[in-house]
Amino acid sequence: MRFICDFMLGSLSKYLRMCNFDTVFIKNIGDNDLIEEALQTNRILLTRDKKLTERRIIKENSIKLVLIKSDYLYEQLQQVKDTLKINFNLDLQRCIKCNTVLNQLKKENIMKAVPHYIYQTHNIFLECSNCKKIYWKGSHVDQMKDFFNKYFS
Repeated sequence: MRFICDFMLGSLSKYLRMCNFDTVFIKNIGDNDLIEEALQTNRILLTRDKKLTERRIIKENSIKLVLIKSDYLYEQLQQVKDTLKINFNLDLQRCIKCNTVLNQLKKENIMKAVPHYIYQTHNIFLECSNCKKIYWKGSHVDQMKDFFNKYFS
């Protein structure tokens, strides 16, 4: 399942990426371009903009759209889950910043790219080929697991 989120749903896009959903988030994009991107890339449009849902192009075309009702992340995720009948499984295989699938790195190749303690205490490192962010499973991953287990297991 592939998504595109409007500018009001940046956090939602990150959490969908955590579960390996291909989710585009473009901050500075007009409504017409957002709709066109959803059409061209066959993505489900997630929006908080009620007026956007009333546009003729939405009604006439086969754009799948979910009007997100809540300001709260947990409720947004719950609505997406219930509406689209999907499950959330923390996967961490996509860059949460730019949506690119992550590649595993050889540990010896990144000695200078991460803090010394992290290098010494972790063996698996992933990198985004687009934005070059390096990921490892630190304590923040446990917090993510706790969030998804608390609300969605």
